[in-house]
Amino acid sequence: MDDRFERFEEQFRRSERQSRRLTGSLLLAVSLPPLLIALWLATNVLRQQFFGARAPGEVVEISGDVPTLIVEFDAGGGERRRVESAGSDLYRHYAVGDRVTVLFDPQKPQDATLDLFVETWLLPALLGGFGGFFALPLLFMPGLRPWRREREESPRRGSVIE
Repeated sequence: MDDRFERFEEQFRRSERQSRRLTGSLLLAVSLPPLLIALWLATNVLRQQFFGARAPGEVVEISGDVPTLIVEFDAGGGERRRVESAGSDLYRHYAVGDRVTVLFDPQKPQDATLDLFVETWLLPALLGGFGGFFALPLLFMPGLRPWRREREESPRRGSVIE
C-alpha cells in the first residue's frame, strides 16, 4: 500500500512540474513578442527624440470624424513637408494654425512623426502593458523562479526543507 502511494505521489509531482513548465512556456510565448516589439518601438522613439531633428509644425488641415491632423513643417533648407497623424479623439481641441513639434530624421524627412503621446508612446505602452500583464505571473510561479531553490524532501519523516 505504501509503495503504491509513493508511486502516485511521484506521478503527481511529475505531472505538477510538467503543468508548471507548460503554463510558463505559454505565458512566455504570449508575453515575449509584444514586449520585444514594445521595446523596439520605444527604442526608435527615444532615438528619434534624442538624435533626430525637431521642427515647429503648423496644423494646416483637420480631416475626418475622428480628427486627423495634417501638419506642415520645414525640413531644412526651405523644403516644406507634410505629415499626417493617426486619427484620435484626443485631437479634437486642435485647430488649424496650432503649433505642433515634428520629429524627423534629416536623412528621411518623409518619415516624420508628430511629437504627441498618441503618435509616439501609445503603441509601445499598450504592447508593453499587454506583454507585462502576461509576464508578471512568471515572476510568482513556483518552480519558475531561478532565484528560489526547489523544495527538497527530508529523507526522514517526509518534511519539507527549504
